[in-house]
Amino acid sequence: MLVLERKLNDSVFIGDQVTVKVLTVKGSRVRLGIEAPKELNVHKDACENTSFGTASMIRSVLVLEPNGHAASLIADRLYRRGVSEVYRAQTVPASVATVESYEQDGTVPDLVLADASLFLDEKRGESLGQLLRSKQCWRGVPIIAWSDACTEREARRCVEHGATAYIQKHLRDHRISETLGQILWFWSTHIRSNSSAACERMAS
Repeated sequence: MLVLERKLNDSVFIGDQVTVKVLTVKGSRVRLGIEAPKELNVHKDACENTSFGTASMIRSVLVLEPNGHAASLIADRLYRRGVSEVYRAQTVPASVATVESYEQDGTVPDLVLADASLFLDEKRGESLGQLLRSKQCWRGVPIIAWSDACTEREARRCVEHGATAYIQKHLRDHRISETLGQILWFWSTHIRSNSSAACERMAS
């Protein structure tokens, strides 16, 4: 690893095509500008290698994802960020069974990441989202619905069916890390609710 010291407005050149410039320095925060060809993929690595920071309160995550490869990738990234338990379901029946097993244990996850197609599936007469929100213990659990399509209509439907937020899903390795970083930021700055504790209070 090459380690360099640079001052404000100094640049570092990588090969003939990449320039990294120090734009601002405020305390421990450094803002960099990167000039690179469009075909070169540049992404932040912070989301990949850091833990969930203030969201160390996130102990368990339920991932409802029909794509097995994507579900494994998501689980791997969550474990890397310090989440201790990741439960997965790939179909609506498996999702319902997982919800029921949580109920039997008297617990709920700290966060749900739900593919919109599973979340909105109404083959049982009600959507999975409606099922979750109909159960008292699950009402305080943050549910992030996500989709490849990311349309306004689907976003509206997800929120109507009980999603806390709706975002675009990216299945490439580095984009999944980026997306999970955004989810975590949302969770830690806007929600910070301990759903398991709430469930215990409701039950007592």
